[in-house]
Amino acid sequence: MITGFILIAVAPGTEEDVYEELRKLPEIKELKSVFGEYDIIATIKSKNIKELSKTVVKKIRPIDGVITTGTLISMEE
Repeated sequence: MITGFILIAVAPGTEEDVYEELRKLPEIKELKSVFGEYDIIATIKSKNIKELSKTVVKKIRPIDGVITTGTLISMEE
């Protein structure tokens, strides 16, 4: 099991809509609205990197209002 932190930048004015769409995804375990270069951070638990990538590419990036994403993968001990 790996943990990914997905940094999500959204178009101005779409923050709430994107947040609500993200809440519907069962892969996302935690969501935080933040200030700065990115607007939302999503925490995802996945079996492997391939599954994590599929969630980002097929489920998060297509959401209307999402401009870009960045992915951080935690180093599990």
